[in-house]
Amino acid sequence: MDCGLLLVPAQPEELAVVIEILDQAARWMLERGIWQWETPYPPEVWQRMAREIENREVYLARLPGTGEPVGTLRFEWTGTPLWPEEADAGYIHTMALKPAYMGRQFGKRMLEWAIARIRSRGKRYARLDCMTANRRLRAYYESAGFRYRGDSLSGAYRLSLYELPL
Repeated sequence: MDCGLLLVPAQPEELAVVIEILDQAARWMLERGIWQWETPYPPEVWQRMAREIENREVYLARLPGTGEPVGTLRFEWTGTPLWPEEADAGYIHTMALKPAYMGRQFGKRMLEWAIARIRSRGKRYARLDCMTANRRLRAYYESAGFRYRGDSLSGAYRLSLYELPL
């Protein structure tokens, strides 16, 4: 699916690029009173993200022509502890854009690309989550057709779970 961006697997040497995109997005949200992720990312998150890059689960969104990385997202292909029941689903996580590229529909395009990728793998559902208190992001997912499925605790964090039948 052509989304006006090139979405390609992140390479091991691009770990810092992925983390910087996530940190920029987290700082942007914090400046607006929205807490979604820790920033700066702690070392254990860097280690987990490095493993996920090795497994080709982390993608960078690049501008055509220049190849400049402007966003990132990652997938999980098996159930997660957050969901009360197992389903034939793909899970979208840590989707973020550099703040300088927000407002250009890139996030929407990345989400559509991720949904198409999950569908192409024969999955029946696309799933994701966000902080329950992040009302703006929750409204964004709902406007994209995701259904609210409930809340779950992950450590000290309350997350809202969303699902899209494919």
